Amino acid sequence: MLSNISLTRLCLTALLAALGTLASGRSQMVASPAPQSGDSTSNCEHATERAPDIPLYRQDSSEEDWSFLCDPSKRKDGLDAIKYVPLGPGSWYLSLGGELRGQYELYRDDLWGLIPNTPNGWYLNRVLGHADFHFGARFRVFAELGSGLEFGRKGGPKPFDENKLDFGQAFFEYTPWIFKDAESAPISIKVGRQELHYGTAL
Repeated sequence: MLSNISLTRLCLTALLAALGTLASGRSQMVASPAPQSGDSTSNCEHATERAPDIPLYRQDSSEEDWSFLCDPSKRKDGLDAIKYVPLGPGSWYLSLGGELRGQYELYRDDLWGLIPNTPNGWYLNRVLGHADFHFGARFRVFAELGSGLEFGRKGGPKPFDENKLDFGQAFFEYTPWIFKDAESAPISIKVGRQELHYGTAL
């Protein structure tokens, strides 16, 4: 039975190993680029036209768009090697990302003393890793795996503080052919598990 610490280390090790392997493979691909077809070049030019001055990481990782990195001149950050990994035909690519959050909590007389105090507080740890596969402009598969662990709380973790390993998001997205420009299409179809954001909170 793996302890919380061992499970966290295992998740981090697997994530870092995967990112390192893909980054290394990406470097080799950049050194010896394959010739692009006319369609591929056209798609890249279209994506580059939408490139922001500064790439923005979004609260919901599934909303990020790194397609403009198909242009090597736009790759200025060390992490660009894993944000855009060409998969071969046309505009197919893979984008990888992750997130590590830590939070320390300390309460005194929680719920008016009904819950035993933890004198030194406790630590909450959250690890997320995602893979975003783009098969052209109309087909996409996104998956995000997360691990949320709690360490040191007297009486054990609260139900919403710990989820050892689970998919936060995993869905297939398709943009119908009735829209000529898939990038600006007002409608797409998503099937699977996804996060929905309501209101104006950041």
